[in-house]
Amino acid sequence: MAFGAIFLLKQMGIIPDSLWWLFRWYTILIVIGVYVLLTGKKSTGIILCAIGGVFLLNSLGVYDLNWSYVWPVALIGLGLLFIFRNSFGDSGIETIGDTHFDSTNILGGGKMRVTSSPLKGGKVTSVMGGSEIDLSKTQLEGEAIIDVFSLMGGSEIRVPENWNVVNEVTSIMGGFEDSRSTQPLADGPTLRIKGTTIMGGIELKS
Repeated sequence: MAFGAIFLLKQMGIIPDSLWWLFRWYTILIVIGVYVLLTGKKSTGIILCAIGGVFLLNSLGVYDLNWSYVWPVALIGLGLLFIFRNSFGDSGIETIGDTHFDSTNILGGGKMRVTSSPLKGGKVTSVMGGSEIDLSKTQLEGEAIIDVFSLMGGSEIRVPENWNVVNEVTSIMGGFEDSRSTQPLADGPTLRIKGTTIMGGIELKS
């Protein structure tokens, strides 16, 4: 809705051409990168800000981007990222003990172990990335709600065997798979999963 409103204002002439650079894809990439940095995913945030900054400075005329060097440098940077990915600190398992958790992974992956007692709810966001959420050591009192959003990404959620899980996820070219081997108890605690997956998926395990 926000992107549609911006482009509509541009077509109506309300947003002048001199300010249109604020709404380019690389500027939006920088905004996402800053948000990811604030949520603690340092390596992903730095990468997003760096990519957006390179194209932003080029568009502002600070320097002339030589495209013949872009792809070789990008491949070198990607290779270095894979080699030193464990040095950034994002690849470990993050342990959360709060009643609510928030897992955001953009262009990357993350693992989170939740030990809340009781768990009230959480949010899982995966954009071209993946999340592994371990709730096996968590306890529920009544019902908890997890809100998920997946765009070209996926999430794996591990829950105790006795939990009842209610699937209320809307899947668009995606899916929700319950891979648990045992049936939950009829009077067990309830986890309600809501949200949307677009070209992505959610897998439930025990």
